[in-house]
Parts: sequence; C-alpha cells; structure tokens
Amino acid sequence: MKMLLPAWNFKVAPVFDVSRSAFLVEPDELGSANFKQVDIQANCLNDKFEIIKQLGVTNIVCGAISRKAHHVACLNNIHVISFICGDVSKVGNAWVSNTLEQSEEFLMPARKCCRQSEAHNSEAKRCKSRGDCNDYSSNS
Repeated sequence: MKMLLPAWNFKVAPVFDVSRSAFLVEPDELGSANFKQVDIQANCLNDKFEIIKQLGVTNIVCGAISRKAHHVACLNNIHVISFICGDVSKVGNAWVSNTLEQSEEFLMPARKCCRQSEAHNSEAKRCKSRGDCNDYSSNS
C-alpha cells in the first residue's frame, strides 16, 4: 500500500486539488514509514491522477478535496482520508501505524468541533463525511 500526502512546507497541504508536491509514504518491512518527495504538478485533474496512478497510490490523505477530485479518486480505486492537518512525518507515521483515523490530533480544527457536537448531539448535521463513492454522480 502506498499513500500520497500532498504537502506544503512539510505540513499536510490545506487543499489537495492545487497541490504541486507531495510525499509518497509506504511502510517498510519493520513497520516504519518511508517518505519520498514527489512532484504531482499537472495541467488538469485527470493528468494529476495519471501521475498518482503511475506512482501506485492506493490512499490519499489530505486537508480539503473537491467533490470532483474525490470522485476521480474513487473511480481509480483510491481511498481518500480528508480533513487532516499536521506535520507530514507525524501524519505519515500515524497512517502506517493505523492510528490516523482514530486520533483527533490530526483533524482540521472545524472537523474537531463537528465531531464533538456529534458526540453530544446525535442530531448534529453540520458536518458529514464525504460518504461513499456512489454518492457522486459522474457529472460532479
């Protein structure tokens, strides 16, 4: 498994769609994270995903991502974990150790607020996850 972590100044980039560089993260045989900086700059979203597919990416961890980019990721069988922020090395290591999605440490601030509201009020609907890939029409 390989994960793409769009980056800016060694932090998770706030928006996937306009990211030009990223780190390719994959576990080594000892369970540690290996990081390789890669260029994902492209003229359009389809070209960006061609680069990503050639890298063998199976997961993208990012801050925000447009519905269209999320849909293209789904069409390419790439799992997206969005609303993540923090230091590239910490996020990459958390992903490799399977603790990224369980930790609130890496959630974007607005997402933390929503998760707390949902915990206190089951009717809270301010935040919803991106949902299943089937939620998106091909016209997104």
